[in-house]
Amino acid sequence: QNLEWAAKQKNMTIKLDYHDNLPPVRGEESELTQVVYNLMGNAIKYGFPDTDVTVTLKVTPSLPNDPFMRNLTRAVCISVQDKGEGIPK
Repeated sequence: QNLEWAAKQKNMTIKLDYHDNLPPVRGEESELTQVVYNLMGNAIKYGFPDTDVTVTLKVTPSLPNDPFMRNLTRAVCISVQDKGEGIPK
């Protein structure tokens, strides 16, 4: 399903917030694409109609404690935010 079409059906706007100086992201392109697609799809599916879905990409020095990332000094953080009920606690 096309994300743009799905958003249009709910009168939602997809907003992209990013900086021009983002470094390259390491990883398997198809897997990274699938992750972002799934996050955006869920935001559209569960977000309220007539609201925005915001995708933000930013550089962060806060890295997870992961042996594969120990030589890195920064990473790109991707977040997808919708206006919906959220996950019950």
